[in-house]
Amino acid sequence: MLERFFLLGEVAPSQLLTGTYDPWLVALSVLVATLTSYMALALARRARLATSPALSLAALGAGSVSLGTGVWAMHFIGMLAFQFCGTVTYSPGWTLGSMLPSLAAASVALRSLARPSVTPRQLAVGGLMMGGGIGLMHYSGMQAMQTSAALRYDPTGFALSIGVAVALAMLALWIHQGLRQTARLPAGWRTPLAALTMGTAISGMHYMAMASARFVGMAEDWGDQLQHHGQLALAIALITLTVSGSAIALNALLVQRQMLRDKMSSEARLQALVDTAVDGVIRLDAQGVIVEVNRAAEQIFGRTPAQLCGRPLARLVPELRS
Repeated sequence: MLERFFLLGEVAPSQLLTGTYDPWLVALSVLVATLTSYMALALARRARLATSPALSLAALGAGSVSLGTGVWAMHFIGMLAFQFCGTVTYSPGWTLGSMLPSLAAASVALRSLARPSVTPRQLAVGGLMMGGGIGLMHYSGMQAMQTSAALRYDPTGFALSIGVAVALAMLALWIHQGLRQTARLPAGWRTPLAALTMGTAISGMHYMAMASARFVGMAEDWGDQLQHHGQLALAIALITLTVSGSAIALNALLVQRQMLRDKMSSEARLQALVDTAVDGVIRLDAQGVIVEVNRAAEQIFGRTPAQLCGRPLARLVPELRS
């Protein structure tokens, strides 16, 4: 069973297919990981400052979608950046299914970051869950590769990649928490630096794991795969950023609606206080024209709101004329 996953025996060098990376696609993968990390961390801050549990949950959900899809997209673009002498296609089921561990890992990480304060134990557990989720996403995503070459992993490299994933995830969460608590760094720099750290951690784990992959088989003509992979990677990046942006926009809409409801509720409470006041309350505009009166003012003047509103107060109070 292990022989189908790990490279345990000796293999002739001629059967090991080596590959190279397209530097532009590597840079694109890191950029996607960093941008989606920034969006997710901004939403984690919004969840921490939310005025209601519903808004906090909505922000966490949007942030999890942003970070989860970003981690998955970074992984897939990184796979497309790898070129070796063989034709590669991808199983849709495995490709999409590998996103689930990424979303779960993102949810765990953001829940840790959304707390007002985080203990070292919580950071360690969050990093362990996030690193493990990213590792599971990576290796399940690698199963989506369909090629004539047999895919195996170096056991040492495999274990090291999981360790690096957990360590870098803990480091990213710890740095974000540390930046949040320091007063020396301007607030506008904290989230970008934390996002850069997290994006680098996500990317570092992926390329460390790719270094443990071994492709065993015979070289084939791979034609114009590079151009096709570049177009596909760009499409994935655009879709991912659109999904993340949409998640942020939806969360902003929910926040706006909640603020509007809070404002209307506050105005209703204030109006109830004014209406039940024993003293007359009159609201005027800049020209001294009556805009609103309470019930006590109606009784004082002996007139209805329709008769009072729209008239200058000076006409009702003779002392104001002089």
